[in-house]
Amino acid sequence: MAVNGATHSRDKRRVGALLAAVHLAFWLLLIIATPPVPTSYFSDRPPDVIETPHGIQFHLRSHVEPLVVLAERPFGKHHWEDGPLIAAAITLNLPGALSAALTADWLEAGFGRLGASWAGTAAFFAASSAQWWVLGWCAAALAMRRARHRDGLGSAHP
Repeated sequence: MAVNGATHSRDKRRVGALLAAVHLAFWLLLIIATPPVPTSYFSDRPPDVIETPHGIQFHLRSHVEPLVVLAERPFGKHHWEDGPLIAAAITLNLPGALSAALTADWLEAGFGRLGASWAGTAAFFAASSAQWWVLGWCAAALAMRRARHRDGLGSAHP
């Protein structure tokens, strides 16, 4: 029984790792296929976060800004520019997109807009890979539980 439980745990980890790997490959291909933004995007824009004598001031992004910049490439501008595939990919990777945008905004003062873009890319891959690993683990656990019930084993095995 212990071997069976260990096997199930290993299977759940494998499914999670597979989903995370597919996610990583998908986004790496998108990054390779997307041209980088011009360097003026990083140098000509005022920062989103400004330190003032009274605290920190945030400037909200306008409707023409991309939602997230990954490895100097813009994603999430408009659904008619990026296409429905990228819009769906960003929506499905919302934790990663939010972590990338927040990390880039927070680190912009110290690393500059270009360096913060790369830090945001790392945050995106970390958060969304973790998301897909957890989703894969949960899907495998649910499938194994359903299979046990279908086979009439009930909850005899962990």
